[in-house]
Amino acid sequence: SGHTPDAGHGENTRPGTDPYYFGPAEQVEVRAQNTDSTPGAKLPDGIAVNLVNPGTDPSDAAAESLEPDPEPSSYAGTVSKPRIHGRTEWHARKVDCCKYEDTIRAGFVHHTETYNDYSKREVPRLLRSIQTYHMRHQGWADIGYNFLVDKWGRIWEGRACSADDAVRGAHTLGFNKDTMGVALIGSYKSNSAPKAALNGAKSILWWKLKAYGRNPKGSVSLRSEGSNKWRKGRWVKFRTISGHRDAESTDCPGDALYDDLWYFRKG
Repeated sequence: SGHTPDAGHGENTRPGTDPYYFGPAEQVEVRAQNTDSTPGAKLPDGIAVNLVNPGTDPSDAAAESLEPDPEPSSYAGTVSKPRIHGRTEWHARKVDCCKYEDTIRAGFVHHTETYNDYSKREVPRLLRSIQTYHMRHQGWADIGYNFLVDKWGRIWEGRACSADDAVRGAHTLGFNKDTMGVALIGSYKSNSAPKAALNGAKSILWWKLKAYGRNPKGSVSLRSEGSNKWRKGRWVKFRTISGHRDAESTDCPGDALYDDLWYFRKG
């Protein structure tokens, strides 16, 4: 999993994979495979499957009728704030640990690598699952992403306070400072993200970046806090809207979504 733990939360937590949402299930079968080609290499000790039950809430059904904002007619000039569905709408766990930044200089695009065949009313449960996994099993202070976008293009506030402020997330190893993380809900390794999802992610990226005076079509230099790709202290030039894999060695946000990053930068 390629995310930086929150300060004081999870530095000593054992790393894990990204979460996988199964939906209703009675049994889960997992196979662990060692990709280390070193002779005699063995699987790590103590491999465990952490199961999360997000529960149901009667108001989850309200997600059926929530609609996204239409795509802005123009990205020139000021971009209006898109509709953001707040944490109360997905019944997030309450936290009191927002770490505020002075600005946002870049946005990193992710995918949650959960399955794509989810329904509208499942989205709140899916978000609760990710938050619980990040907090309970990764040891983080809150859900790692600042925003999440479902396949209908609806934008959901992830990390607390992100809708109104510049808030440090736990989404991109070595580059969480002064950046935002936007995750498309689903797996986009080989499947292209729906146009609605691309539009939703683009809207939140452009609005938030322009609010802090950034050019979404431009570039920015960020100082690494240490990742498996860029050593600590090195200044790295990124596109203002970049993919997770640009910052570290990971396949996120999936090959198909990474190939679509040009669309986010088109104004």
